[in-house]
Amino acid sequence: MLKTAGQITGELEDRGEEQVRRDLSLDTYSGDRLKVAEEWLRLKDHERSRDVERRNLSSNDEQIRLARRANLVAVIAAITAIIAAIIAATSAFMSISG
Repeated sequence: MLKTAGQITGELEDRGEEQVRRDLSLDTYSGDRLKVAEEWLRLKDHERSRDVERRNLSSNDEQIRLARRANLVAVIAAITAIIAAIIAATSAFMSISG
């Protein structure tokens, strides 16, 4: 009885990626089963690379967010330093004049 690609794919899912790779290395599959198994593994590899890319983009977004926060903290520190310098200068001027 011939199996459809969907049935073969279901069997591959049941066996798992590691076992299917092992089976391929042992030349267990032939004909349509071989073609479906190779395509199924290509899809698994593609899904994995998309997941890695998605994680990298997420990591980049986090790095940008942290950099923006660090920039904001630096601006606040600079403003605080300017205010402190103004207060110190005013205090020094008042002690000299007065």
